[in-house]
Amino acid sequence: MYYSKSSASLFLLPLSAIFFLISLIRKYLYRFNFLKSFKFKVPVVIVGNITLGG
Repeated sequence: MYYSKSSASLFLLPLSAIFFLISLIRKYLYRFNFLKSFKFKVPVVIVGNITLGG
């Protein structure tokens, strides 16, 4: 149901490609130290891959 093809998915496909390219560029900027990462002093829990709900 949530992964069905619709006119909205056709509209969002180019936007997802742009998002992918921006993410890839950002990854390499961090990898080659053009952007600096921050290390927290306390443990941090990250929750990812939540498709629906929360």
